Amino acid sequence: MSDTLENHKSKKNIEIFFESLSKTGNITKSARISRLGNGTIYNYKEKYEWFRIGMAESMSEFADKLEGDAFDL
Repeated sequence: MSDTLENHKSKKNIEIFFESLSKTGNITKSARISRLGNGTIYNYKEKYEWFRIGMAESMSEFADKLEGDAFDL
């Protein structure tokens, strides 16, 4: 059962993906770093709400970092 991140078989890779995405803002690069295929990422995004939320939170963290860098916050 994969209804949550906690019981997903690729939990460690997904956590690495979210961490990388929050630092790079790049899905392809983050997928490569986490050893997940792009197709897998988009499949998870379509299939799991928790994955969509994790991606959105990671992208928000990246955007905050960019904003902070741009305005020297």
